[in-house]
Amino acid sequence: VRYISNLSSGRTGAAIADHFNDQGWDVYYLYSTWAILPQDSCYLGQFETTLDLKNRMKETLKEHEFSAIIHLAAVSDYSAIEINGQPLNQKSKIESSEKELDIKLKPTPKIAKKIRAWCQDQQICFIPFKLTSSQNNNEQQKAISELFKRTGADFVVHNDVSDRQNGIQINFQILDKGSTKIFSPQSSEELARSLVKICTDFSWF
Repeated sequence: VRYISNLSSGRTGAAIADHFNDQGWDVYYLYSTWAILPQDSCYLGQFETTLDLKNRMKETLKEHEFSAIIHLAAVSDYSAIEINGQPLNQKSKIESSEKELDIKLKPTPKIAKKIRAWCQDQQICFIPFKLTSSQNNNEQQKAISELFKRTGADFVVHNDVSDRQNGIQINFQILDKGSTKIFSPQSSEELARSLVKICTDFSWF
């Protein structure tokens, strides 16, 4: 069986959730079907597609108040809608007799840019992640700046696909609104500690 997926395992998100839990925060954890789950007890919500995540986040943010939102779900930028000119049927198998496959993709909703609106008047610390696929510093900075402008984020966590070892992401950067680097965690655990400090300090302002 073949499917279009991504590099994310959910390991980083689970580590962050566990550390926030350890520090006394109430955690609401949205996770994809195959993601690693936090070890500690927290509120869990599962999603399968980008649209599922969008709807669940919108509903959750309107029903509950949060102090911080850390958005690191590795959602797809595109989803399949047609195969060989026919509408995609997710419940059927593609026959192996097909000599070639033409797959048509369409853009998925940009969730991060809608989060502020969904939160309405809540005073939240909003921290999305930005994964880049370029070691060019100028290209990385441009992508980070565009994310700040598009989402109204308070901080951004940046990482690059080149900084993966044995499938594990290392070498994160946390930047403020001025794109100034304020933390450079080298592991998911260090990242979690840095994020707890940021969100705790933010809640006092």
